[in-house]
Amino acid sequence: MLIHLIELDFMPAATIREKTSSVRRQHILEAAIRVFAHRGFHRATIRDVAIEAGVADGTIYNVFENKT
Repeated sequence: MLIHLIELDFMPAATIREKTSSVRRQHILEAAIRVFAHRGFHRATIRDVAIEAGVADGTIYNVFENKT
């Protein structure tokens, strides 16, 4: 999941943002899967997912509309 720094040197800024956004989204999805497995979908909160992913609550809403 790590972006190689060498790859970034040759990418335009827009492509770097897209790649970073894609990696962030995947990281949050993986955290959500862990939280849902542990707490269950209905008991899990956005905050639980944010804590597991190591991001602010607002970051979740920047990437996803809602929990579903």
